[in-house]
Amino acid sequence: MYFIVLEEPKEGFKNAIRLKIYDAPSTLYGYFQVVTDNFDDIYDEFKVDGFKTTKINSCNAIVFSMIGKDSVDGKEAFFRYAVIEDSKNLYQIMSWTNINYKDKLIKKMEGIIYSFKSNSKMNRKNTR
Repeated sequence: MYFIVLEEPKEGFKNAIRLKIYDAPSTLYGYFQVVTDNFDDIYDEFKVDGFKTTKINSCNAIVFSMIGKDSVDGKEAFFRYAVIEDSKNLYQIMSWTNINYKDKLIKKMEGIIYSFKSNSKMNRKNTR
């Protein structure tokens, strides 16, 4: 099981839309589209499943699964993935494993995804 967390300023994504680098709306759903389109380009027999919109520690999020076959070695991978937004940034939480371990590891993957906390000061509630 592997994990990577990527952080990108919202403004950078919006600029990429304005510059026509991506053909998607400058929303969280548009970010999801860009992510899944990139995976579709590099994996054979690619499929997205289990899509849901949710909140993860007060941040808007889309959580979903992806399955694809590596075009080089033919190995099939399972991804449990989240795209998340806070007031300033967009995040990708990518977890993946060999497809054979999907059922054994999906709950652990979800637990780690749902433990995400934004460090953005603008996202925190005023506690005064």
